Amino acid sequence: VYQLNVLRDKTSGVSRGCCFVTFYKRKDALEAQNALHNMKILPGMHHPIQMKPADTENRNERKLFIGMVSKRLNEDDIKKMFAAFGGIEECSVLRDDNGISRGCAFVTFTSRSVAATAIKAMHHSQTMEGC
Repeated sequence: VYQLNVLRDKTSGVSRGCCFVTFYKRKDALEAQNALHNMKILPGMHHPIQMKPADTENRNERKLFIGMVSKRLNEDDIKKMFAAFGGIEECSVLRDDNGISRGCAFVTFTSRSVAATAIKAMHHSQTMEGC
């Protein structure tokens, strides 16, 4: 592992339940994904690890991680925010065990080009309440 970044709450410093791991070699990242994705449950967790590439080498990637989202927004709010860029297949806000938003979401677009358009238009474009 080259680098590990745990996403933490700005106020409390508590983990938000997700991280980014950078490997030295792509092969090692894929091996880790094959060994861990939906396979391993960490202590204190109720669901297995979800592990997916976050880089641009995966040309067919249409699913974007949307961070720093106001915890007041739901799936419909997020869809409205991104609908202008093209078709959305799926949208999910990450929530804790009590159903409270974790302040991030995943949006899956109908094509990679729609996702790329959304990134260009939205990246660092808004500061939301509480972020």
